[in-house]
Amino acid sequence: MAMALREYRGGQSQVSVWHWDGVAWAALGGALKVNPTWLVNGVALMLDTTGRPVVLWGETGPDQNAQVYIQRWNGTGWEFQVPPLTGLFRGVALDASDSLIRVGAAQNSDGALDALVFRFDGSSWVRMGNRVGGLFPGTTDTVISMLGIDKGGDTVVLLSEPEFAGEPEVSYVQRWDGAAWSPVGGLLRPQPGRVPLYSRVAMNELGQSVLARIEAIGGDFNHTHLYVYRSNN
Repeated sequence: MAMALREYRGGQSQVSVWHWDGVAWAALGGALKVNPTWLVNGVALMLDTTGRPVVLWGETGPDQNAQVYIQRWNGTGWEFQVPPLTGLFRGVALDASDSLIRVGAAQNSDGALDALVFRFDGSSWVRMGNRVGGLFPGTTDTVISMLGIDKGGDTVVLLSEPEFAGEPEVSYVQRWDGAAWSPVGGLLRPQPGRVPLYSRVAMNELGQSVLARIEAIGGDFNHTHLYVYRSNN
């Protein structure tokens, strides 16, 4: 077992990673921080196929400039895996070969945002196919709500996109087959009078997607329900 913590000491924030040695929790190396006076804005932890931790954290400077750092534990110390990523904390995962993959976005000719996924090939980030999702025409932003790996080792993304600009978003899942993105199940529209707020997906042993989504009732963000869905194909 391992965990990553965001800590505050002496008015400054930092990141530490701990593992369970069978008797007690022990820190792996020292505190992680690149810019001493910057604020840590997020932290995440993954384990590679050998069980070694990979930690990600974001730092924000006084001018709201932000960078994300990724390090892997090599058994005795922490090593940077990729150059720093500019911008706020985004979805990152490890694929079946322990290569880093991450979420990206770009504006299209309609002025809407397209969702993108990149894989680090050891020297640079390479885009995986064309845009991900983007099923509806017009100025509809496509957002990757979750990036993960299924039990077969394939990259899976959960996407949110309104069918028409200004309307509530629908959810759908796509999988990378090594050459292109393909759908997993169909569209999941919100319940009548509901507005989706937050969603997560997992894949079961049959390859079906199981999606949990919080929806606001009548657009009231203080009145919500949690729904769990499973694809039937």
